[in-house]
Amino acid sequence: MRSNIVLAIGISLAFGEMASAVSFINTQAGPNTWVYTLTFAPEDNYSITQASTTITLNGLTGVTAATGPTSNDFPAGPGNTANLAWTAQVTNGGTTVVWTHIGGGTGNFPSIQHVYGFSITSSAPNGTVALVTSGFSRDFPNPLPGGGFNLDITGNAAGPANTTYVVLPQIAFGAGWYSAVYFTNTGTTNAVFSVKYTADNGTPLVLPAAGTASIPLTLGPQATAIVEAPNMGTFSQGYATALLPPGVTGYGVFRQSVPGIADQEAVSPLSLASDVGETLIFDETSYITGVAIANPTAVTVTVSISVANSGGNQVGTTTLALPPFSHTAQSLRSLSGLSGMVGQRGQATFSVTNGNLAVLGLRFNGSAFTSIPALGH
Repeated sequence: MRSNIVLAIGISLAFGEMASAVSFINTQAGPNTWVYTLTFAPEDNYSITQASTTITLNGLTGVTAATGPTSNDFPAGPGNTANLAWTAQVTNGGTTVVWTHIGGGTGNFPSIQHVYGFSITSSAPNGTVALVTSGFSRDFPNPLPGGGFNLDITGNAAGPANTTYVVLPQIAFGAGWYSAVYFTNTGTTNAVFSVKYTADNGTPLVLPAAGTASIPLTLGPQATAIVEAPNMGTFSQGYATALLPPGVTGYGVFRQSVPGIADQEAVSPLSLASDVGETLIFDETSYITGVAIANPTAVTVTVSISVANSGGNQVGTTTLALPPFSHTAQSLRSLSGLSGMVGQRGQATFSVTNGNLAVLGLRFNGSAFTSIPALGH
C-alpha cells in the first residue's frame, strides 16, 4: 500500500517591528492530484512595481503537471492592474515545480489574509518538501518603491506518514434511500480529516442536510462519529472518499425504505483508493448482482471486466470507460458482453492499467439486498 503524506507548514517571520506570517497547507493529499494553499498576511502583499515573483517547491517525486495559482487568487487592485496570471514549470525530473508571475501587480486585498491555491499531479510526492518564495514585497502601510523589501521564505514541509486514502464506492440518498459512514479513532491522539462526496459525473455531491459536499471531522482518542446522507428529496448517488489518519477505521451503511415492508440495510467496507484491481464473488442463479465502480483519480480509466463461472470458465468480458472522478452503479449482467453470467455462480474481476478504481457488489433478492465485498489488489 502506498503511503500518502499530508504536507503542512507554518512559519513566523519578523523584520524589525513588522511581524508577518505565512502558512503552506496540503488540502487534498493524492492519490494523484495534490492541492495546496499558500496564505500571506496583509503586509506581505505585492508591490505594484514588483517585476517577478516565484513560488517554488523542491524535493517532490514524480510530478507530471502543475496548475495555478489562478488569476482569481490575485484580484486586480488600484492603478488599473490586471488580474495576476501565473505559469507553472516542472523541472529536475519531476522533483521541482516553479510558479512564476512576471509584470508586477498589486495585492491590496479586502480581506485580512489572502490565500493562493495551486496543485501538482504526482503518483506519490512523499518526503520532505522545501517551499521557497521570492519577489513578495511588504505592502503595508504603503508599497515600497521597486519592491525593495523582498520576503523570501524557506521552510521544510512534512507530515504524518501512513495515512490511508479510502473510498466508499456507493452513496445513495433520497427517494427512499439513506446512507451513512461510521468512523472510529483507535489511537491516542486527535484525528482530523474530511469526508468528501462526489457525484456520478465527478462533481461535488452536496448533502442536502449539511449543505456541503465536504464534511470535516475531528475525532478524539477512542471517539466515534457518523456522517449521514438522509432520505431527503430526489434520488442522488455517487461515492465518498476520506484520507484517514493512522488509527482511524470505518464502514458504510445503506438503507432502503419501501412502503409496506420493513426497511432493508446493508453494510459496506471501505476500499483503498490505491487499488488497480478488485474481485468479487457473484451468484446469479436466483439473484441479481449490482456493482458500483468509482474512479477516484484525475485521469480517465478503462475498466476491464472479466467474468468466470464456478468451473473457472470465462463467460463474459467487457470494458467500461470512466472519466476523472466519475462513478457508475448498475446491474452487472446489463453491461455489454456479460449476459452469459445469468444463471451462473462465479467471480468477476475488475482491473485498470492506469489510474485506480474502487468496486462494491450488491446482491438483490426481490426487495431484499446485501453488499458483496470486493477483494482489492
